[in-house]
Amino acid sequence: MVVVVPGLLALVFGFGMPLGSEEAQAEALLWFLGNGGGYQNDAGDWTINSPQNAEALMAERLPGVVFRPARFRPTFQKWAGRVCGDFLPVQGSLR
Repeated sequence: MVVVVPGLLALVFGFGMPLGSEEAQAEALLWFLGNGGGYQNDAGDWTINSPQNAEALMAERLPGVVFRPARFRPTFQKWAGRVCGDFLPVQGSLR
């Protein structure tokens, strides 16, 4: 992508930042944001299992792993009673 600013020419490229297993949640967020997803929707509900996030995870093509969307409603703490979404990593295939 070329961005033109009067008197300045800059090239802007996407980036990847492998952070390692100790920062897996941060690395996943980078994948999600890069694909138009994120951890929450505009209403503040947790939507980790959004279609954009599913696409980002599946694009990683982890051998022998698929991500199955899951929805749940916590019964205590901050998110009690709200529907939340996540993924269950499943080894094998979902045929």
